[in-house]
Amino acid sequence: MLTLSPALNGVVLGSILLLFSLGLTLIYGVGRIVNFAHGALFSAGALAGAWIAGAGYSFWLALVAAPIRIGLVGHLLDWGVLARIRDRPMVDSLLPPSASPC
Repeated sequence: MLTLSPALNGVVLGSILLLFSLGLTLIYGVGRIVNFAHGALFSAGALAGAWIAGAGYSFWLALVAAPIRIGLVGHLLDWGVLARIRDRPMVDSLLPPSASPC
């Protein structure tokens, strides 16, 4: 039992890191945008789930409601910010708005 727990923890952590890296690869591969907000949205989803569960609601409700809420935030972020730089050169997604040459 003592060796099973660290192995299971390693599989869980590896799965989380795999999902995180697959999300970054998918965003870059499809949209050709380097999106550093991915980690912030991942953390906000975890905090939203903890807040919902801490407010006295069911863990299962938090497990469903937090990704939906953060998914809507991500959709608004894509619509409001990323859609404006999607068809621009790659370096424009890395520069602040005041430094872009256009």
